[in-house]
Amino acid sequence: MMVMQRREVETSRTVEQMVNELINKGYTEIEAIKIIHDKYEIDNKLDFTSIIIHISSLILILSLFNSSIFVISLKIILGIFYSTFFIGYTALRMFYPKELKQLSSLHTLGISLGTSFAIIAMIGLLLNFTIGITSYTGILGIVILTEIFNTIYNLRGYK
Repeated sequence: MMVMQRREVETSRTVEQMVNELINKGYTEIEAIKIIHDKYEIDNKLDFTSIIIHISSLILILSLFNSSIFVISLKIILGIFYSTFFIGYTALRMFYPKELKQLSSLHTLGISLGTSFAIIAMIGLLLNFTIGITSYTGILGIVILTEIFNTIYNLRGYK
């Protein structure tokens, strides 16, 4: 968990010291704890969407080593989500986390689709002029970039 400040507070003191100062000012211990708690926001770095993206990435990577009918169909379904939504959504979450919260779900979907198509085109262009476009390089390029965006977002701790 990450502790993020909502308001300007002095960070050189411990929570216990701040609670004791409020108790000395006449607050009860419960009131002092509530006041200190309200000054800080505890953010969970890993939200549901991030977990789904991480699991999907793992499944796509593992699907490169197995070629059964079930795995191929799973690869197609996850590949569609990756190439049309996930990579754009994670890029938007990384670059514009606060602005993305203000948009409706439909706007987020539309912008994510457009961003995904632009990023996929850039990945394809880069692969074409370097190592070549195959299913392996395509999947690895998309998954690696999506995981980079998702990991940076999670490390920043935005909620």
